[in-house]
Amino acid sequence: MVKIFGFLKSQSGCDWYRIKQPLIHIRAQKAAEVRFFNKGDDFDWFSSAEAAERLEKDMEWADVLFIPRLSEERFVEVVKEFKKMGKKIVTEWDDNFMKVNPLTQQYGYFGLEEYSEVVNGEKIEVWKDGRNIDLKANLENMERLKDGIRISDMVLTTGEDLADAFRPFNPNVRVCPNSVDINFWEKLPLQAHHGIRVGWFGGDTHYHDWLMIAPVMKSFMDEYPNATLVIMGGKYDGTLKGIDPARIEHHHFVDINAYPYKAAILDLDFAVIPLVDTEFNRCKSAIKWLEMAALQVPAVTSYVRPYAQMMDLVKDNGIFIEGNDLQTWFEGMSTMATSSILRMKMGTNARKTVEQFYDANKTWKIWLDCFEEVNSWPRPPIPLSLAS
Repeated sequence: MVKIFGFLKSQSGCDWYRIKQPLIHIRAQKAAEVRFFNKGDDFDWFSSAEAAERLEKDMEWADVLFIPRLSEERFVEVVKEFKKMGKKIVTEWDDNFMKVNPLTQQYGYFGLEEYSEVVNGEKIEVWKDGRNIDLKANLENMERLKDGIRISDMVLTTGEDLADAFRPFNPNVRVCPNSVDINFWEKLPLQAHHGIRVGWFGGDTHYHDWLMIAPVMKSFMDEYPNATLVIMGGKYDGTLKGIDPARIEHHHFVDINAYPYKAAILDLDFAVIPLVDTEFNRCKSAIKWLEMAALQVPAVTSYVRPYAQMMDLVKDNGIFIEGNDLQTWFEGMSTMATSSILRMKMGTNARKTVEQFYDANKTWKIWLDCFEEVNSWPRPPIPLSLAS
């Protein structure tokens, strides 16, 4: 039975869906031995002697080290040493950091060029070398990221677009689905509410997506005075101009363990999931659609990968907007707003999509296959200097 050590870098959705959920279900099935190390949200890998000792013992115990987004200098060097000892290294990636969006915090760490935006005819310097970004240091960060991919025995990603981006650096790339435990995501029997509640949940990488949909959202809110816009996470005030602030609810993200319940009690009628067609966005996962679907909340969604791939899994599971045509966006949102029967039908089919293809109670087998495969590969002889 393979021994897997899962390293949880943070309490983010990335580590929740793609590290913790697969491994806890593998362990629950007694299909492998699993241990976790929860680093927390900071970047101090060895914050105490006790933590360092425990981490080292877990790594020595394991056959497979499962690590998300391996790119930090000290940890890359540590992992190289354990690889020499015969440990198999599996890394997990859910974004293409080589093409990171300049309007995100990650660009400050991985961006390789200065960047400006033109707003109302005025050029605004967003990233300026020596002021708020260090391009020389970022080049080193990027090389360590690529090094983390190269030293991996196997690389796991969310989709084929991201897999193709990483294959030039490592041929052993596999696609594993996000793992959504449907037992955590349930539509609640809440009392009927007044009006239409249309929602969007997301982080700080979606400014351009909201900039695209801004005129549609303004027109929709004008057309449907009983609509409330419900946002959880990032709120781009500049894209919401002209909408009465009293009709906008803004909720901050909560602890990942409470997130499914928080999402459910917001009681959305439907969601909007805009996505501009860029290389960075195509390498994302469809997790926001899956979260809404698990709650039986139908969505109006950009027909852009990875979301476009959801449409063909189960018939009539949502409305998808080809080419991000703004008139079609408005029509799609209006259709959702005016037909409760359609919303119920599409919400039910969206839930079926998650149950059939992304339920963590089933997907663990796909992840286990990857761990068992890499564990079966030959190991190099352990150097005498490292042998106990």
